[in-house]
Amino acid sequence: MTTITTRAATTKGGVDPVHAATTGVITPQPPPPVVLVVDHDPTLLRSLLWSLRSERIRVVGAVDADEALSLLERNPIDVVIADEATPGIRGSTLLAEVRRRYPDTGRIVLRDTAGVVGVTDAVANAPDDAPIDAPADQLHVTPGPGPELIASINDVLAERALHDTVECDDSRHQVDDCRFDAALARSWIALQPIVRAGTHTVFGHEVLVRGDLPGFMTAPQLIEAATARSRLVDLDRAVRHHVLDIIDRLPPHSRVFINLAPESLHDDELFCDSAPLHRHASRVVFEIAAGAPIDAMPDTADRLADLKNLGYRIAFDDFCAGDASLASMAMLQPEIVKFDPALVRQVEWSAPHRRLLASVIASCRTAGVLTLAEAVETDAEAECLGELGCDLLQGYRFGRPQRWPAHLRDLV
Repeated sequence: MTTITTRAATTKGGVDPVHAATTGVITPQPPPPVVLVVDHDPTLLRSLLWSLRSERIRVVGAVDADEALSLLERNPIDVVIADEATPGIRGSTLLAEVRRRYPDTGRIVLRDTAGVVGVTDAVANAPDDAPIDAPADQLHVTPGPGPELIASINDVLAERALHDTVECDDSRHQVDDCRFDAALARSWIALQPIVRAGTHTVFGHEVLVRGDLPGFMTAPQLIEAATARSRLVDLDRAVRHHVLDIIDRLPPHSRVFINLAPESLHDDELFCDSAPLHRHASRVVFEIAAGAPIDAMPDTADRLADLKNLGYRIAFDDFCAGDASLASMAMLQPEIVKFDPALVRQVEWSAPHRRLLASVIASCRTAGVLTLAEAVETDAEAECLGELGCDLLQGYRFGRPQRWPAHLRDLV
């Protein structure tokens, strides 16, 4: 299914049917953004509208500039997409008029196969008094339908969400929350392969959150920002929504490893009967990091048991063989243990580390727990870990985190 991220705020409230279905609670939510597609060819227009179908946006179409401007006059439109090759009036010329009349509306031009001809007119021809700080001041150019168009729509909606921070209350706290909302709107996920130690065939992928806004681009930055704002649950929800958008495109037996904050163990959206991720539960492994304060949280064991009963697996991340890790492992009762990178990095040349890992791997195997070594960077490390009996391997040796890794591109 085509994916459009739509956390950009609008001014008129509504009810989010997905949130209501997954939580049982009807909460006022902004309506989905409206995207207007303009193309003179009815067949191509229908194809574009079909390719952009999504629960998260509303898409409308127009076959010429007059119809498009009429729709804009009668309806609030968040983004306008126009074909540059439209006969009679170029897409960029139409978008220049859109900017003049509706400076807050996002604009995307589809360039023709001859290249970008005159697409800068939509900026150059704008009146001098057009607000230079409008969120849609920049004209986005994309080759045509496909992932790049989806990315452009995401970018425009994220810019609108970021610009809306000026409409927040003047208090720093509310403005800061708006910035974090914009960061979530512009978040995405990278996939890093996890392979079987014996064959190096793909077992699954770890999902790693990323962002496109300065200060919110890396996983540590986003996690730190979410922690400071007590919004780790919101970050985890965003990641799960991203997973839902791509999981059907992955090989059917491939596992998806998702990091889960301890706070999310008390997120009702994760556990409710109608949560959309449940139908993929057998493929999902939730990673809970060592050092997380799970033992101090109420009902942790029951919540973990509920996840397992739903079909999910649990992985214990960053296991380091200390007393705290052993105690947490006893509570988690995971199906998979991921070794701390510090153990892996020394396994090639440190005999004590090899003996320690061999002992832990043997104990895990006796208990029916799979072992996974991350941060594997060399053939020597991979070979050594395989000889010790480690089941799964992850690291740069097998692939860096990417939005869509090369070994999956034939599946698109």
